[in-house]
Amino acid sequence: MNPNPTTDDDLQKAIDDITNNTNNDPVFDDTIAIPEPAPAPKPTPAPKPVASFPEVGMPPAPKPPKAPSFRPAPKPQAPKPAPAPMPQPEEAEPSPAQGEFHDVRESVLRDLAPMVNGLDIDAKKKFDIYKNIREELHDDSVIASAYEVSKEITDDGERADALLYLYDSLK
Repeated sequence: MNPNPTTDDDLQKAIDDITNNTNNDPVFDDTIAIPEPAPAPKPTPAPKPVASFPEVGMPPAPKPPKAPSFRPAPKPQAPKPAPAPMPQPEEAEPSPAQGEFHDVRESVLRDLAPMVNGLDIDAKKKFDIYKNIREELHDDSVIASAYEVSKEITDDGERADALLYLYDSLK
């Protein structure tokens, strides 16, 4: 059992003490008055209009036309044409001299292709020549020769690069 039973009268007294307008300070046991809330300011009335416009035979404003309750489906339109390509700078176009050199370069590579195996140069240089022939002339017939030469490359890193190039070329 509870050693301090609480009765309804004790509860009512506690409630009354809480809602009382005075606050008892437990240290000094002096009664401190709790101030009343300040009254709300009164609203000021709106100013009266100085003058009103007389209604001198003015017709009422026209009502806007009523919007239709449905909208027709939009008509299909032809697709827009693609924008014109931007002109390339003049430097991108090969000059006649560059075009002539390009043709000469291709001719040199065609003439050199059958002689590469007979050249007295290291395997890496031979592979680079086969690589140039393949890239410039788009001639895949040199891949087998380039593979044979790549086996003779002594540096493991360079040989791996050559084999990876050949592998990617076969895709």
